[in-house]
Amino acid sequence: DVLSFNTVLGALAKSNQDGAATRAEMILNQMIKLQHDGTLQVQPNTISYNAVIDAYAKLRCVKDAERIFSLMLPNCSNKVKPLLRHGPIAF
Repeated sequence: DVLSFNTVLGALAKSNQDGAATRAEMILNQMIKLQHDGTLQVQPNTISYNAVIDAYAKLRCVKDAERIFSLMLPNCSNKVKPLLRHGPIAF
């Protein structure tokens, strides 16, 4: 379910392992594919996207973080909308 995926994404975002951000993005892409295939139990939500954004932000990969953010907007359902807030932390 989405909670299990988000737990793994969160762990990867906190990880200092090489390739953790890329692995997190691969998992997010798998979730998106499952969503499009009709497996809605694993529909990524803002927590899913934010974990991957955080993983890239920790590496200072701003372009990758922005790319994931741009994926979030069309892929979130009407029930899940990104919270856009201005503040000292961008991601």
